[in-house]
Amino acid sequence: SWLMKLFALVVSALCCDADQKCSVGTRSNGHVIEVKDSTGASRCAAVITPVRSEPVPILFWFHGAHGNAAGCGEHPLADIADQHGFALVCGEALQTIFGGQWNFPAVINNKTGNPCEPGKDSYDLAYLDNVIQQLAAEPRKYNTSLLFFSGCSQGSAFSFYSGNCMKQRSPERVSAFATHSAGLHVRGDGLRWPKALCDQCDYFSAMPQAYGDNLGLKACIFDNTEDPSAKNPSFYLSSKQLARRWTALGNRAEEHYGPGGHCQIHNYSQIVSCLDDSTGRLIRVSSNNLIMV
Repeated sequence: SWLMKLFALVVSALCCDADQKCSVGTRSNGHVIEVKDSTGASRCAAVITPVRSEPVPILFWFHGAHGNAAGCGEHPLADIADQHGFALVCGEALQTIFGGQWNFPAVINNKTGNPCEPGKDSYDLAYLDNVIQQLAAEPRKYNTSLLFFSGCSQGSAFSFYSGNCMKQRSPERVSAFATHSAGLHVRGDGLRWPKALCDQCDYFSAMPQAYGDNLGLKACIFDNTEDPSAKNPSFYLSSKQLARRWTALGNRAEEHYGPGGHCQIHNYSQIVSCLDDSTGRLIRVSSNNLIMV
């Protein structure tokens, strides 16, 4: 019947792939790459690559819920990437008519730890792996042994989750991740969150854990004091909670809180400096930008 046909159309519009939105605008040093995730869906990422004589580190930026990677060329981090000599990769969640939503494990608790198997636990981890693999195929351009993660709102949650997963799997490749406008949600913390924790869940979007290797895993935690509102600053409080729990495990954290609300980012350079942490792992000094005196 026509009702069944209409229902099928609505279901396919809601659940199935919408067009990818990745774009680098007019940047000559930008391109869009195409990969698959573990569901077989076609996915994209927008990449800004500064011209350097040596392979460059990689900073991922993850958009918020309902977002996409359409504005990567105009993103404030694109100019900073050019200036400091790292590749900016704007990830894009699977697109529906409602935009993109990052994919997290169904359950994260003290028993599961951080479930980090690409495909099984998150099809977006498989997407991330495939993006990194494609960049690794150009070893003269990209140094995929230097990986950094950042994002805002749901993208912040994915930075926290994917940063921990990558660190678990390859400790020597990951030294820091950044969050903005979403920290840590814990069972019983009283924070009003857009989505309640599941019955078996203790944490969202990752379980804080200790890292005892030489690099460790630094948390760069950014937020604003009225996030999402002055009356209910639950995201801001979740950022404070992440810092407390992270450092209680012996990990390092750097906190920056400003005035304002959700995803109002005051200083992208500060995020990059925090991630680099004076190591030179992200901010590169190369022969291309040295001036002889």
